Order: sequence, then structure tokens, then C-alpha cells
Amino acid sequence: MRQLYKLEDAGSIPALITLTVDVCREGHMEFRARCEELATAYVDRDARFMGLFQDLFAYADHVTPEERAHVYEELTRWVNHERAGLAARFAIQAGALIEAGCDPGPLATAIVTPLVRVLRDAERFLLATQASPEDQSDQGVWVGRRAISRASVDEVGGKDPAAAEAYFSLEIWYRPVVASWTRARGAMIAAQQNEALRAAVEKLRYVSDASWIAILLDTAMDEPCVFLFPQLGVAYSAVLDGVTDLGQLNVLMATPLRDPLTRVGAAMAPSEKALAVMQGRGPQSCGESFSSSLQAHTWRSLNPETGLAEDERFEWSAPGGTGTHSLPNDFQPATIAPLDGARVLLLTGPKPEPCPNMVSFTRSSSVSRMFSALPAEVRDVRKLSADDAATWFARVKTAVA
Repeated sequence: MRQLYKLEDAGSIPALITLTVDVCREGHMEFRARCEELATAYVDRDARFMGLFQDLFAYADHVTPEERAHVYEELTRWVNHERAGLAARFAIQAGALIEAGCDPGPLATAIVTPLVRVLRDAERFLLATQASPEDQSDQGVWVGRRAISRASVDEVGGKDPAAAEAYFSLEIWYRPVVASWTRARGAMIAAQQNEALRAAVEKLRYVSDASWIAILLDTAMDEPCVFLFPQLGVAYSAVLDGVTDLGQLNVLMATPLRDPLTRVGAAMAPSEKALAVMQGRGPQSCGESFSSSLQAHTWRSLNPETGLAEDERFEWSAPGGTGTHSLPNDFQPATIAPLDGARVLLLTGPKPEPCPNMVSFTRSSSVSRMFSALPAEVRDVRKLSADDAATWFARVKTAVA
């Protein structure tokens, strides 16, 4: 016999109560029956649902390693349930078991099909609320970038319950997505190549919890990259793997690109702790910060006449907004339009002299990585020959011209 625990409401204060469950005697079929009972309660709006859900979570969290695989398999099977809110709750329990050691692959693969459906339904709810007036009070419900009244939410949701349920379930869905994809490399790359999924996420990229999914889909995985230093006329090639944003890239490329970065006055010397954080070898953050005077632009910002990067030539988009100056730390390199199969960055420093038509920033950021379980590296860094560098500069000039 084993003691299990769950939280129950006691007024406004959760109270810890003890459940005694003979875990050893509860096999796979009994757990399936528990799942079916939970699903029935959800669909019927049975008041017992939350209690059943807490019981199921407590059971799944305390099974033996031998039983855990069966429980995980069953939870993953329910992820494709037609009710978005119910499926999300099964998914988040499966995600918790991944963090406890279960194979992330099955959930990482199984979650894609229902996720596409949920995102499409959620977009329908978002569009339907656009006609609702904004609520300026502190009681409004945020839907996308606008707050509307609870009455408006109920009205729109009453006409399309599946869409409303899908939208509000996104705050749950992104968690098992992150838990599984960041630990299942192959499944994550397959998801990034899924056009239906990318199209569904794009509609909700900046307006809901789907933004976390969008960031994952735009994380560089085995991405060929070319770094061009216009002030020096030199170029380097590399592969970005697991790199989420420019802030992470700044730390990871500081050592392999130390020579050209020093020559343009933008060298960094990250600590071993900082490197461990950004590479995924250490904790998700370490309390340190870093500053960089490096100005990065996409290849589209090159002036073909001067051969230098300039502001105001291309508008980029990042999770935090858009702009036409140098790229911010939250910019994702994998969103750069590929040129001859590579993501091309123009790197400029304050030396030997500031470039015209460019505002220089010194950007500071805390040392932390976006996803704790995702390792990252900048590998196969190679300085290109003078001829190859010249070819790349010419290629960019031709493309932007």
C-alpha cells in the first residue's frame, strides 16, 4: 500500500488530504477505466471532474517505474480526444511523466495532430471576438491583444463552444509541447517541417500562449549559417543547433569567433557558468548578465553600393516586436530567409570606425536560455577563404540589389 496525496479546496485554501491506494494492484486496464471516467465527467460537466482529475494526477505521479510506462502510454492515447480542454489535461500529465523519465518521443509525435486542430479552432474564436468591444475595466478577459468583457466571451463562446475551449486550453497545451519536443530531437525537427502546423501557429504567434510553440518551431536545429563581417571583408561558416535567439547565439559564438569580434571591437568573454547555461549543460540561468556592442543584421540589410550593413533597409520581426535597426537579443536566427541554403548574418562592431546609417546599441541581458531541456551549440565554425568570402559578399549584393 502507498500513500498518495491530492489538493482539495477548503474554502479558498487548498487542503492536503491523504489517499490510500493499492498501486501495485491497479493495472493498466484499471487506469484506462479511470481515464474513461474522467472523460465522461468532463463531457457531462460533472461536478466530480476536478476531484477525479486530481486523483488521476496523484496516481500517475506516484506509480512505480514499471507501471509508469503503461500509464504514460494510456495518457498519450487520450491526447487526440476531440475535446481540447480534456485532451490538454491528459497531455500535461504525460508531459510530467516525461520529466520523470518517460520516453518523450511518443507524446512529441502524438501531440502534433490534435495541436493543429486546436490551433485552428482557437483562431476561429480569436477572429470571432474582434467584433466585441474592448473592456477598459480591470475585469476584462484578454483575448489576443485586446481585453473584452466576460459577457462577450460567453456570447462568442456560446455560438462556438469548441473554438472557445480550444483558445483557453492553449495555456495548457504549450507545456507538454515544450516538455516533449525539447527532449525528442527528431520529433521537434519533424514538427518544424510540418507546414500545416506552422500555418496554424502563425495565425496565433503573438496573441496567445501559442507564442511558445512558435518560438520552438523557429529554433535553429542543424541550421547552416554564414557570418559576414563587412568591415573586415571576412566570412565564417557554422552550424547552429538548438539555438533559440540572438542573445544565446552571442554567448555561444563569442569563443569560436573571438578573432573577428575582437577586430571589430565587439569581443565578449563569457564565463564557464554562462557557457554552461547557454549550451544546456547547466541550470537554465546563473544570475550573471552579459553586454554586447555587436550589431547584427540579416543579409537583407546590406547596402549593395557600400557593402556595409545599414538600418532602415529591412524590417525584421521578433517575439517582442518589429524594427529596422540592428537585431535585438530575442530575434530568432532561424527566421532569416535562407540564401543558398544558409542563414546569413551581417556582424558589425564599433571599430575600426562606426558605420554610417546605423545606430549602435550596447545590449545587456541576463544569462538564461529559453528552454531548459534543449541543448545548444555553434559547431563546425570555419573561416572561409578570401575567394569564398568574396563570393558570399557578391551573392548577398546580388540578392539585395
